[in-house]
Amino acid sequence: MKTKNFLHSLFCGLIVFGWMNVCSAQAPNGLNFQTIVRDNAEKNLANKNVNIRFSILKGSATGVLIYSEEHRTITNEFGLANVLIGYGFPLAGRFDQVDWSNGSFFLKTEIDPNGGINYELSGVSPFLSVPYALYAEKTKLEAGPGIQISGNRITNIGDPDPNDDLKNGSSVSGDLNGTLPAPKVVALQGRSVQDIKPLINQTLVWNGSGWIPANVDNDPANDVTINSLMSGDLSGTLPAPKVAGLQGRLVQDVQPMINQALLWNGSQWVPANVDADAANDLLVNSVALGDLSGTYPGPKVVKLNGYPLSATPPDSGDVLVFSLGEWKHFPLSAGPGSGASVWKKSGNEVVLEDPVNVQKVNASNASYLTQNQLITAKGSDSTYVSPIGINMSKLIGTTKSKTILNPGVFSMNSGTSYLVGINAFELGALMLKWSFGIMIPRINP
Repeated sequence: MKTKNFLHSLFCGLIVFGWMNVCSAQAPNGLNFQTIVRDNAEKNLANKNVNIRFSILKGSATGVLIYSEEHRTITNEFGLANVLIGYGFPLAGRFDQVDWSNGSFFLKTEIDPNGGINYELSGVSPFLSVPYALYAEKTKLEAGPGIQISGNRITNIGDPDPNDDLKNGSSVSGDLNGTLPAPKVVALQGRSVQDIKPLINQTLVWNGSGWIPANVDNDPANDVTINSLMSGDLSGTLPAPKVAGLQGRLVQDVQPMINQALLWNGSQWVPANVDADAANDLLVNSVALGDLSGTYPGPKVVKLNGYPLSATPPDSGDVLVFSLGEWKHFPLSAGPGSGASVWKKSGNEVVLEDPVNVQKVNASNASYLTQNQLITAKGSDSTYVSPIGINMSKLIGTTKSKTILNPGVFSMNSGTSYLVGINAFELGALMLKWSFGIMIPRINP
């Protein structure tokens, strides 16, 4: 395929285009293009599928691409291809948006005689005056009030209503304030702009009622954006991080159960059970029971394990000792098991706290009550009651007399000599009693 053939074809196409515009009463929205396609032997390619690509360049033959389209056509029996630029398959830009009034334009033509996309350059040529009729069609003028258009002449035939004209000194309103020619913009789309002198780098910010100057981010490099990696108490990335800590203290990643709360275990916050029934809580002034007495929050301990504490105040150095069913105060050196006896006052009584280890009481007149016996003494004479009977002893001179009264037995002794005794026992229906060595029979009714 020879380049000169395409140049010749392009020239012919432009002449045809010019003739159409001269003869037409209205410019078409396209450019008519005709070309004859020949092979390398200068033979016309008749009835052949060919592809043609047109490109409109701005400024020069190698200028900026403004518009490009592709045509698929068939030559006639003479090898002639006829297409209309502006009606092809668009590849870039829009033909109806080419601003023919802005600078010079060039047409670049490429052809593939085999109907493919292996285009060969046919030529690049400038648009002459004729194509600009398209621009004139777009700029068709219509006369308004007081204007007359006749051919290429526009005439002002007078303002039909000069009262509606804006002039110097005319007042303005809406988003403007003041008078022409120097009004102020006091609003944007009906929303007030506050009259405050802005600082450097400030911008207008809507505060809910008006536009006001405000500081903006002057360093977007330090902005936190989507997929920014979180740290500190947060983990993951924005916009959906996880709270992994509270004030720098780790929160354990465990699914909590219903009514659980976060509990500090010494190293991290963990889900734990809490009081879910406030009705059973002890409140201020709640009555204390059990080993406690009084009310919360200041009850008193009056028992230990259910046993009462002595109501008497302790002395310095006393310890608590369990005795006679209650906890009592003892001096540390005189408590139970120390070998010493201690008298204590309990209510209106004076009692001996350690009766188990007591052997005797050294007193001219004394009596005491222990857990096992009652003993009275005057000098060296004594009387005591034990669980098995009443024993009385008395020293007469150098001889000690003793009287014993037990259930069924009464006897008196002097020293080792038996003085008198009564023994009673029951054998069947016969009751026998001995008195001073005499047996008295008795028949029970």
